Amino acid sequence: MKRFMLLTTVFLAVIAVACGCSKMRQSAADEEVKKGIALTDAGKLDEGMKHFQRALKLYPNHPRAYCGIGSIYRNKKNYQEALKYYEKAIKLQPDYTVCLDNIGITYFMMGEYDKAEEYYLKASALDVSYADSHCNLGTLYAAKGEKEKAIGEYEKYISLSKNKEKIQEVKGIIQKLKGEAPKTSP
Repeated sequence: MKRFMLLTTVFLAVIAVACGCSKMRQSAADEEVKKGIALTDAGKLDEGMKHFQRALKLYPNHPRAYCGIGSIYRNKKNYQEALKYYEKAIKLQPDYTVCLDNIGITYFMMGEYDKAEEYYLKASALDVSYADSHCNLGTLYAAKGEKEKAIGEYEKYISLSKNKEKIQEVKGIIQKLKGEAPKTSP
């Protein structure tokens, strides 16, 4: 009986260490993803890719790393490869709003507007406060010549976004869609 208790204790200790180690690996992977995002945003795609790949070596089921790699491929106009990585991220985290929106962007860039709309709508349905999907829907509807729908989505974006610079840009787009002259600041 004592031997059984000892084995059970050792087994539980091994599991506890493994869980702790897994959390440390995930935390390290999160840091690599942050670095990858920063580098990608700065236009350093190849350097960003290295960090996303390191994240996956540390934690192979990291949806943000897959999404980051997808974004790099999209920025390089390798849309099929981008979609492959985005789908891996969605398989791991089906409610990943940003990634669903990125899939929509990729389809939009490919000229597949119906598929783009499908993913933008999924993203906005999952998180009604996610402003970017509304901006992307506005751009999609404007491209399709659906001005009223575009204006409605852009107005939703303005009401949700905290990005003052982008809000001003979107206000200008709405004015153009309405056929108004741009307003100048005093």
